[in-house]
Amino acid sequence: MKTIIMNKYNSLDDLSLTEMDNPSPKNNEVLIKVHSSTINAYDMRMFKGKPFMVRFQKGILSPQKKGLGCDVAGVVEKIGSDVTKFKIGDSVFGCLADGYGDNAYSEYVSVDENILAIKPDSVSFEQVATIPMAGLTALQALRDSGQIKRGQKVLVNGASGGVGSFAVQIAKAYGAKVTGVCRTESIEHLYAIGVDCIIDYTKEDFFKQKKKYDLIIDIVANHTFSKYKSILAESGTCVMVGFSTMGHMINTAIKSFLTKKKKKKIKILFARNTNVNDLNELSELVKNGKVTPIIDKTFLLEDIPKAFQYAETKHKKGKLVILIGK
Repeated sequence: MKTIIMNKYNSLDDLSLTEMDNPSPKNNEVLIKVHSSTINAYDMRMFKGKPFMVRFQKGILSPQKKGLGCDVAGVVEKIGSDVTKFKIGDSVFGCLADGYGDNAYSEYVSVDENILAIKPDSVSFEQVATIPMAGLTALQALRDSGQIKRGQKVLVNGASGGVGSFAVQIAKAYGAKVTGVCRTESIEHLYAIGVDCIIDYTKEDFFKQKKKYDLIIDIVANHTFSKYKSILAESGTCVMVGFSTMGHMINTAIKSFLTKKKKKKIKILFARNTNVNDLNELSELVKNGKVTPIIDKTFLLEDIPKAFQYAETKHKKGKLVILIGK
């Protein structure tokens, strides 16, 4: 099979398309012929080896675990002896983060059956591949950390990207009124996915407005809680999804602890990337037309270096999808 491996951190020239033997599924695993994957901020961190703590997963000085890619969508080709949830020919999707391989940029992967869900017939492999990490992150930020309620005013900072596009639509599905923060080029995209109000950060400082929000989802991680506090309603919550630096993460963790019993809170999201119940909830939202996976651009497996370069230099509208096989 063909697979992408990284031989050095943060080197596009050292991302290589390599031939390897197909993996053999263990007793609790299924062998998937991969159709599609995506690029997440998580994948970019693994590629760069930054922040440094990610190297404890891959290798301190150089990557010892050379695979990349966590979102996976494909068809079951073989099953292990203990597998009970799937059969050969099933179309499935899931996430290989949290210690399950990070090697979705491959023509075949062996996957624990307990982290996979059945792909809806009405959804393409390309679309369903966008759901696991970005969709789960958005859902858990809103529902679990943010405890979203119908009628609340929700602000999404970073609304046009992969997680943001899901967050806007999921918040609307939960009955919230959503304001999205984006740049001028993304305004049309956000209105198309149902946002109620838009703040163009290139023209307006949203901290100077008088509007207060019950829930803020910060995906960009470019502001502190002290600033967000000024636009939080009483008993409002700010959920920090991403981090710009280690210092930003540590500062947020301290503020999260200090505000735990206060009315205005900041919380850190620790997403459960392999939660199958949540995958099924997202699947239902997509099947019912309440959430539409947004694809900015597709790339072939051999063009992963170009895809990573695009991910770094462009302001995406939705997700970048990797086409691997059919």
